[in-house]
Amino acid sequence: MRPLALIALALCLAPALASPADTLDAAMAEFWREAGDSDAARQIDRVVRTGGSFDEVYARLAAGRSYAADVPKGELSWQSRIAGGAVLPTTVLVPPGYDPKTKYPVRFFLHGGIARVSIEAPPAAPRRRRLEFSDGYIQVYPSGFIEAPWWSGTQLDNFDRLIARLKRTYNVDENRVHVMGFSDGGTGAFYAGLRHATAWSVLFPFHGSLRVLANPTVGVEGELFLTNLTNVPAYIVNGGRDPLYPVSATEPFIALLERAGAPVRFRPQPDAGHDPSWWPGERGAVDEFERSHARDPLPDRLSWQTERTDRDNRFRWLVIEKLDRSRSSSSMEHFNAIDWNGGKQEVFRHRRPAGRVDLVRDGNVAEVRTSGVGAFTLLLAPSDFDFDRPVQVRVNGRPAFDGPIKKDVRTLLNWAARDHDRTMLFGAALRVEVP
Repeated sequence: MRPLALIALALCLAPALASPADTLDAAMAEFWREAGDSDAARQIDRVVRTGGSFDEVYARLAAGRSYAADVPKGELSWQSRIAGGAVLPTTVLVPPGYDPKTKYPVRFFLHGGIARVSIEAPPAAPRRRRLEFSDGYIQVYPSGFIEAPWWSGTQLDNFDRLIARLKRTYNVDENRVHVMGFSDGGTGAFYAGLRHATAWSVLFPFHGSLRVLANPTVGVEGELFLTNLTNVPAYIVNGGRDPLYPVSATEPFIALLERAGAPVRFRPQPDAGHDPSWWPGERGAVDEFERSHARDPLPDRLSWQTERTDRDNRFRWLVIEKLDRSRSSSSMEHFNAIDWNGGKQEVFRHRRPAGRVDLVRDGNVAEVRTSGVGAFTLLLAPSDFDFDRPVQVRVNGRPAFDGPIKKDVRTLLNWAARDHDRTMLFGAALRVEVP
């Protein structure tokens, strides 16, 4: 046979000789490179076209990426471009001894004084704005400015991008990503839990204030609902001699959070002003609280409230899809007034209709209470739901769904591309109309 004929024959046989596992693995490698980018849809299509089974794709997603050892370490300078062309600098500290076989917790630290900083400021996180942390964390120091404060959608989107970028290169422990902040940064940590809490394992608001977020002159983006803080543990510190946000001004909010069922630990520092002088003596307790409060990516109980369905309408495996003011329930509108100066005072003023969902899961049965919601979606994880048995959803005491659910590879990949999370994988998206 002529050489050209041999080459042609080899080219024809090559696809047949490639095993299905090789084809799926190659498609998954491309998926990991593109997940979350504009090209992700094309890579999802490529994985689906391989014909790999749901279980095969699920196993690869649960195993995650292959991480390299030869990656940048030490102090890194990153930049994020936001609307209008402005750049947000971020300092990232990766342990010098980074080991790709180890999952690393991530600590976001939000600085204070954002009203006194210009968007043209030098790179983020000068050392005077940092606390001395224990070894073993990947540390992230974003920058906040008057044009991009911590209490804005711009910053919430920036946090998402930073987490996704970390997960592409470093072996991040998805269930130990927490947000810590001082002063304005502490207030920003509260905001992250109130508006966009899916990623966070713990909130650490130090010398922050919920009262600042309630001030209409601050320009907080979006409506705030105190019960959203019942989802994520919080370790809160304020100083007794703090002229801005003293312990006495914080205690009414702590009492309200505790009555609402929020998992808070309040650590007042009686002799501290508006400063972190207490940090060396408290650092060990902070680290232990973080270690002992890993995120539950698929909690059996959750509660979320929002006034929007285009963003900030999701908490982990719940997505609020449609609001309906006619379906509001006054019995679910509470925990928004503190005891202040001998009387009741509203915490957050609400100007737009909002919807709330409270959910309890027991096996394949979800009991749901809603107020102001017309429809929601439950993201069903094979690790929590038995797809061989019917799923039942009861809403406000009435049957809303009872039937089988089919695993879907495309749903699995779509959410994996958004979340970059090996512990939060969804085999089906069940949309439920409120009866």
